[in-house]
Amino acid sequence: MRRFVKGIIFCFTMLLVLLLSASRDFAEGTEKTKKDSSDAMELFENFEGSTHIAIARSADISIVEGAGVDGSKALLVSKRTQNWNGVNFDGNAYAGGSIDVSAQVKSQSKEMYLTVQYDKDGSTSYNRIASGTTGKDDYVLVSGSYEVPGDVTNIIIYLEANDLSDFYIDNFKIIGIAKPEHSIQEELTPLKEHLAKEATIAGKAGVAIPVSALDDKVRMALVTKHFNSVTPENEMKPDSFLGAKPTFNENGQLVLNFTNADKIMDYVLAYNKEHPEDIIRVKGHVLVWHSQTPEWFFKENYASDGAYVAKEVMLERLEYYIKTVLQHYDGADSKYAGIIYAWDVVNEQIDQGGIRKSDGGSGISHWYQVFQGDDSYIKEAFRLANQYAPSHIKLIYNDYGETDRIKYEAISKLLQEIKEYPGARIDGMGMQGHYSMESPAMDSFEKAIRAYAAVVDEVQITELDLQSSLDYDGTNKEAEYTKQGYRYKEIFEKLYELDKETGIDITGVTVWGTHDGASWLNNASFVGGGADGKRKQCPLLFDDEYQAKPAYYGIVDPSQLEPYIKSAVALYSASGSWAMAPKTTYRSNGTEVSFQIIWDEKDIRVKVQVADKDAAKGDEIIVYLDAANSRSEKAKIKEYTLKRTKAKDTKQGYEGIVTIPLSGRKAGDKVGLDIAVINDGAKLSWNDLKDMQDTTSKYYGEVIMKPYAQLSHGTPVIDGELDKIWKKQEELPLTIKTGNPKATAKVRAMWDEKYLYVYAEVTDKVISKASANAYEQDSLEIFVDQNNGKTTSYEEDDCQYRINYSNETSFNGTKCTPDHIRSATKRTKSGYVVEAAIQWTDITPKAGTVIGLDFQINDDAGSGSRAGTYNWYDETGTGYTNPSVLGTVTLEK
Repeated sequence: MRRFVKGIIFCFTMLLVLLLSASRDFAEGTEKTKKDSSDAMELFENFEGSTHIAIARSADISIVEGAGVDGSKALLVSKRTQNWNGVNFDGNAYAGGSIDVSAQVKSQSKEMYLTVQYDKDGSTSYNRIASGTTGKDDYVLVSGSYEVPGDVTNIIIYLEANDLSDFYIDNFKIIGIAKPEHSIQEELTPLKEHLAKEATIAGKAGVAIPVSALDDKVRMALVTKHFNSVTPENEMKPDSFLGAKPTFNENGQLVLNFTNADKIMDYVLAYNKEHPEDIIRVKGHVLVWHSQTPEWFFKENYASDGAYVAKEVMLERLEYYIKTVLQHYDGADSKYAGIIYAWDVVNEQIDQGGIRKSDGGSGISHWYQVFQGDDSYIKEAFRLANQYAPSHIKLIYNDYGETDRIKYEAISKLLQEIKEYPGARIDGMGMQGHYSMESPAMDSFEKAIRAYAAVVDEVQITELDLQSSLDYDGTNKEAEYTKQGYRYKEIFEKLYELDKETGIDITGVTVWGTHDGASWLNNASFVGGGADGKRKQCPLLFDDEYQAKPAYYGIVDPSQLEPYIKSAVALYSASGSWAMAPKTTYRSNGTEVSFQIIWDEKDIRVKVQVADKDAAKGDEIIVYLDAANSRSEKAKIKEYTLKRTKAKDTKQGYEGIVTIPLSGRKAGDKVGLDIAVINDGAKLSWNDLKDMQDTTSKYYGEVIMKPYAQLSHGTPVIDGELDKIWKKQEELPLTIKTGNPKATAKVRAMWDEKYLYVYAEVTDKVISKASANAYEQDSLEIFVDQNNGKTTSYEEDDCQYRINYSNETSFNGTKCTPDHIRSATKRTKSGYVVEAAIQWTDITPKAGTVIGLDFQINDDAGSGSRAGTYNWYDETGTGYTNPSVLGTVTLEK
């Protein structure tokens, strides 16, 4: 009944706003409609009418004919003098509901933002809904969701940009939905109890929350049930305490604003008094960071347009800041003393290439501008934290991308230096844990934890979430949720395993958000570990109704998970050879079954080997195929059976080959497939352990078609020209797509005793290197695993070379240096050419040598960021850190 009444109130409020707005004489370009019988209301503005609902936000706005998405009208926003100048839309109808907001925008600006503004308790809040990378020539969709508190006023939804460029807007839409009454699942085992039972990870089961979460009683019930630690999401970062402009007291001393952080601390304080048997502790995040620290803090007279201060002055400011923060929360007279158990003292000071921010790594920071290569501020921060923090508070270094070998070696070196710095104390390493469904491999995860544990006393997972699969678009949610459940399962099982070892102490795991809708990954972000905003995300343990997802069960009770959708590779083989095809093995009821899959332009063939020496009547091999990979009860299932009597006997049992007609396929295509062996009446299945293959393909495994190549011997001239010798080489098309690239490419390769040679022809109408990030520029990447070790992290022989269309190179790998590559590029009418010679450093190649190899093009379609990629072999996008995903080629004479 309460939900019904709340919905009526919400819709009545919307209706009232519409009636009050009727005097605007709404034209055909503006539509406000009730979507259906639910509590949803849509507002749509395409600026086609004589009037519109947009309101200027300290800028000029005007309708421009012919500037719209389809050549119709659009709204031009111009004469902006501040970044926040833009266009407003009235949002008062959406108090207490959730909103989905979208707009199509075009601008010279690199980034556009959708923001919601509202007033509460005498102060104004600004909350980013979404951000998007824009292009000057094409409209880009910027969209996001937000839950609007019910007790706020003066709600405005507005568009702004990160510079002063004019911008166009078209097809603005808001869908508002009355927020239903939710309740948590009281019957669930609290996560904190489960971790306490499994391992000493019982130290902390944490969650990140914003101050706005305090207004949602059900959300906070979820927090208090499952977690015994909270991390303020942004409220303890420097920009929250320092503000956009400096504030001084009557003595001219800088004043810090603890208001929002104190609200969280007050909640925890009150909760702990009421529940002394179940207290919550707080992790402070973060004292020193290159991001989210106002520029004025580093400038003379605290003026943003001033000169940078001297190092000595900055160290004095650093001491004042750390002392003030720590004494506020743990000083002798602080009411909060004892609540905070750890501080992230320094955050993200190592770039992905292992370069310290203090050495001028990518995204040069204000700290670098002041210290110019001197990293003393990092070590001084730990010395000062040790000086002013009580000894029971753990002092942590925190970073992302922390499982990459080059980076974890660089971080470990920094940890050791901090540890040895006079007066400093460092207790632990914070592994942020912004992972994906594809990366990191558990081997890399384990090696990183071991590396950190060898230097510091404890390891914490501090910001855990999982970006969705690269091919996830929101339509196959159930399959993605299940896959994610198994991913969380393997992460936590590895943590349990390592934590039980002597010398490894994992003292906490914090997930970065309470539920999917609250995750920062829903919006584009260009800081470490962030998402690009180009695909649906569902990264956390609970859904938007605060109900447990398979991710939760993957941690607490994996037996509740649906069957896992395994994957296998079908390798291209024009000759029908099985020699290079990878083998997949599974065991069921004590019987081992192995299979390989190859494909060509006509067929897909499956070779199955069964370790069963005792033949029985009815023994057979069954292959099930869903060519559309639909995972559906309506799938067009094809079933192929091979009786044991028709198979070939082996020493271990028997083997058979099933040939399935399947034409019109290319590398990167996927099919649904399952294999079952009938053994003495028992059905032994590879993937569908429910044995429902006859009626549904829901639990079939996924097989991806992959290429294979043989490279000829030869020595070209590296000049960017397609020599005769190149014309004799087989073209390798790059067909495995990630994102939405507009460019395409085909590659040729050959070898001699000194070099691997590559010739790439890229078709690309828009050529760009506008981004400061090399991987977002129009470029070719070449991945080489010389010994074909297929390890999950880079070894000495593994290299990643990147060459953009202007012949500018960048590298990844110990021996991947300018001395080991020669290259040439050339612009063409249809795009550009890259030709390269990569020196062998770890092998002496000869005919028959097998190496790991992949090619990738990066495409900036004109927005200043990477629109997508095409690869020859890898679909995971992790070749830069994980050579096991690379393809295989054989060197031939």
